[in-house]
Amino acid sequence: DVDEYINFLVDNKCDQIGIPSGFDRYDAAIGGGLRRKCVDLVSARPKVGKSVFGDNVAINVARKGIPVLMLDTEMSKEDHLNRILSSLSGVPINDIANGSFSEDEEKYLAVQNAVEEIKDIPYTYVSVAGAPFENILNHIKRWVIQEVGTDENGRTNECVVVYDYLML
Repeated sequence: DVDEYINFLVDNKCDQIGIPSGFDRYDAAIGGGLRRKCVDLVSARPKVGKSVFGDNVAINVARKGIPVLMLDTEMSKEDHLNRILSSLSGVPINDIANGSFSEDEEKYLAVQNAVEEIKDIPYTYVSVAGAPFENILNHIKRWVIQEVGTDENGRTNECVVVYDYLML
């Protein structure tokens, strides 16, 4: 079987093995990008940017047209939206959270453009704080069935699930 596999690889070259995360060094570290049926774990001390990294990976993947489900166990939807809008618009998060961005036309337009971009990409955010893991799995299954779908062979279409979970 190994000969057949090697011949298949020779005949079917590709530039990218998995789904690009938007971070080349991370993709190289995990073997070429986010791969089907794989779990990639990011772990570090509190407050070093794991959630921000997960958000950015999610947005980068969704910008490619690949559906992303962001499951969050920590933040409110509003806090999460403030972070995403700040990242996409370049407007400081505090200006978004307190509404002062609306007093500056350039910031206001940048935030509005970020809002439109979020509407146009296949990105779904769900707060699952306090939910039992079985319920979270059921939510993922429903999302895959309703939003992602399958190809003609019954194989799930490309998608990414980001599960932002903090355990102290």
